[in-house]
Amino acid sequence: MYDEEALEIAGVKAELLPPIVPTGWTSSLSSEFKRRWPGLVGVPVHPPTGDGAASNVGSGGYDETTAAVTVGTSAAVRVVHPIADAPELPWELWRYRVDDKRAVTGMAFSAAGNLHAWLTGVLRLDSDEPSEAAIGSSRVIAIPLQAGTRPPATVPSGSGAYFGLSFDDTGADLLAASLQGASLEIDRGLRMLDSLFGRELEVVLGGGGIDASAWWRRCLTATFARPATVCAEPEVGARGAAAVALGLSPEPGGEHLTPVDAEVDRVATLRPRYEALRELAVRASTL
Repeated sequence: MYDEEALEIAGVKAELLPPIVPTGWTSSLSSEFKRRWPGLVGVPVHPPTGDGAASNVGSGGYDETTAAVTVGTSAAVRVVHPIADAPELPWELWRYRVDDKRAVTGMAFSAAGNLHAWLTGVLRLDSDEPSEAAIGSSRVIAIPLQAGTRPPATVPSGSGAYFGLSFDDTGADLLAASLQGASLEIDRGLRMLDSLFGRELEVVLGGGGIDASAWWRRCLTATFARPATVCAEPEVGARGAAAVALGLSPEPGGEHLTPVDAEVDRVATLRPRYEALRELAVRASTL
């Protein structure tokens, strides 16, 4: 059933929209499309799966015990869970249906792989990895709001900031600070989901940004202060869509990361300064 309030806002009547099919529904091509795509005759047709939900399933995060962190051009942290008895949604998070039984709740972030690509291009860095920088040790604090925030938050684009720059800082230091800032942003969403579901969630990591950067994988794990498992397939959305259609629950299949205590401690020490400066940057964005 379509949401009445959403229909009213969109100015659309339910009878003009396609029917919502139940879980497990399959069909086949109609006569018209059989002529257009003869190679697909006899192939089962499944309902579409949203890219966020598909990425969760593809990463191995398909129940309410596990948060999937996806890092591509942008990033997100999400939990797939039953619709029945779902916890009340705080304003900072969003939720939408996967199917007639499950929903996905999470937070998205505008700065991720695009931030990495922009900074390495602007600074003309020789390496895409700040491998010489110790995680959590940068004097520079980067607030990665260059593209603002995703709804329902309302921070506008052009709100990114760097604090604590000195002549001693290198391009690698700025890259490390930026990836650390993006990790702390994702961690904000993860901790909200921990609170919402009443447990410390397990974490799976997936996406092109995760696959491309060993340093960032370690940084995220240290920032989350918990183990994480990496999906071996970077195209987590395509993998998840296929798994949903086939009724499969794939395992991540990649490396298992354990946070390094010294890195966890450094990020924990850095966190209060980051949060205070983030609040300052957000306030400045409204001036």
